[in-house]
Amino acid sequence: MDRYTISRDVSHLQKSRDLYRQAFTAAPRDYYTGINAASKSLFLGERDVAKELAKKVEGLVGVKPVEQDYWKTATVAEVQLLQAACTNATELYLQAISIEPEAHGSHQSTRTQAISILEALEAPSEVKLRVLSVFDHQGCKL
Repeated sequence: MDRYTISRDVSHLQKSRDLYRQAFTAAPRDYYTGINAASKSLFLGERDVAKELAKKVEGLVGVKPVEQDYWKTATVAEVQLLQAACTNATELYLQAISIEPEAHGSHQSTRTQAISILEALEAPSEVKLRVLSVFDHQGCKL
């Protein structure tokens, strides 16, 4: 994915998606590879595949915040965002941040991913602003 970010060569994005999908197929309980396969699929314009993969990840992480686990809760939020459930995603992102309020680097990473997903979903500006507003705290703004 880092190669794609620099080059904007779609073959690099396809390779990233393929590797995450292969890993998720090989280890179907690994929500990390599943959520990444879903997001990369969305970035490639494969909305149905992204939703299908997000639904599988939802089966692993659920739909509620995971106590004391920032990354898992952020993943639950991302699953909701990939399924265009923006209100749910916003609330879950808030709850993730409350788990580790000083983890600004993690918040920034999560925010950057949310921006990419919202852009790929072609979300209206007001939706983007509402979702991203949860990250408007010291250390997280671009």
